[in-house]
Amino acid sequence: MTPLRRRSVIAHALLGLLIYPALLLTKRGLVVADTKQYLTLDPGTMLQASTSLWDPDWALGTVTHQSIGYLWPMAPWMRLGELLGLPVWATQRLWLATIVFAATTGMLFLGRILRWSAAASFGAGAFYALSPYPLAYATRMSALIMPWAVFRRLLGFAILALRQANTSRHGRIGDSDSSQPPLAPSMRRR
Repeated sequence: MTPLRRRSVIAHALLGLLIYPALLLTKRGLVVADTKQYLTLDPGTMLQASTSLWDPDWALGTVTHQSIGYLWPMAPWMRLGELLGLPVWATQRLWLATIVFAATTGMLFLGRILRWSAAASFGAGAFYALSPYPLAYATRMSALIMPWAVFRRLLGFAILALRQANTSRHGRIGDSDSSQPPLAPSMRRR
């Protein structure tokens, strides 16, 4: 294992040790009113109901839109916790911790892309994990913070794509037109 890889594994492990116990030890036994209560309390029924868009039990029938948003990944997560026999509160805390962990490790990824030091990336990741945004919203709308959790990774991938497009565009022999911004390969003039 390379030293860079070893530091990355250690940073991920330390952040996991910071996040998971903190959420698992918070108000043990208490189920919080997260996004859709019936999803948390009866995920099997929720998954079964999500197989069809039509809901005949509501206002003479309607096309539901909310079931689809929870079909993946929240409903299978809750169902897995139910099948494993975990208490609802523990499954819920593990769900929230995983969202915060994904956001935090995304910050580590972004720091690496931006060429920050390992300490700066770790500090930013820890700060990101403990920021008030997820703490305020996670316990009542965890489905809405999933985009927050993946934003740093998406930003990192966008930066990598722009760097690669810039390198390949300006690295070609005979290409001296550097007046235009770099574009994705499919958008370049031939």
